[in-house]
Amino acid sequence: MKNFTLLVEGNSDKIIVESILAAAKMDKHINVVIGGGKKKTEDLANQMLSEGATNVGMLIDLDIVNIPDAKNYIEDKKLKNKDVEVFFAAPEIEAWLFADMDLALKNARNKSDKTKIILRRMSLPDEIPHPKLSASYLFDNYKEPYFLKDIDISKAVFRSPSLHNFLIRLGEITGVQPDIPEEPISRNLDRRVFANLLKEVLPSDKVIFKTMRGRYTTQDILDSIKDNTELSREYTDDLLRIARDFLMRQANSN
Repeated sequence: MKNFTLLVEGNSDKIIVESILAAAKMDKHINVVIGGGKKKTEDLANQMLSEGATNVGMLIDLDIVNIPDAKNYIEDKKLKNKDVEVFFAAPEIEAWLFADMDLALKNARNKSDKTKIILRRMSLPDEIPHPKLSASYLFDNYKEPYFLKDIDISKAVFRSPSLHNFLIRLGEITGVQPDIPEEPISRNLDRRVFANLLKEVLPSDKVIFKTMRGRYTTQDILDSIKDNTELSREYTDDLLRIARDFLMRQANSN
């Protein structure tokens, strides 16, 4: 297909998207252009269409947490921009700076234990309430995040469903398939359920799981769930089996 033009809101957005596209091996056929804010980006997209351009899309921050409102907002944008593909970063594109946690830790403003604790205890990227604010606090170079060129895209899409959806949908529209592992969205939703359950276990350094390899705290398992490691799969499988057997015995007791 012809090259696809993707409009983004600002300079940092362009750096983030180009780094991600390069990591997913989609950069050769997608041209990223700065629109200059949400409204100007929409205006530029419609101007390009009026001048005869085709294969135009725009990526803008969703900035909405309430799901029904988000769905209505997306449908409204589709109606107003019928010939423009609309992509959203939820809640802000800066959330993707935290998608590869190892990279975030490596590029944090300082390497103190406090900073590491803050990063490790953060929610999954799409659940961070104010990603831009968090990025401004934790990264010196959050406005020019060139460090994202070293992103591990496989880790990133596991941790961020919105990033996974963006790349998959962009691939469907452009015909340029992203070089990322297949990951059902339900797997990400399941991890969030387990993570929320574990957050109720206090203190976070309480040992809650033991294997032949060692003893693991609540925080250890939370970190493992966020990174989708083998330890998290072992823990959640055991937890589900035990819960199943307990409920079955309870249901059959006198």
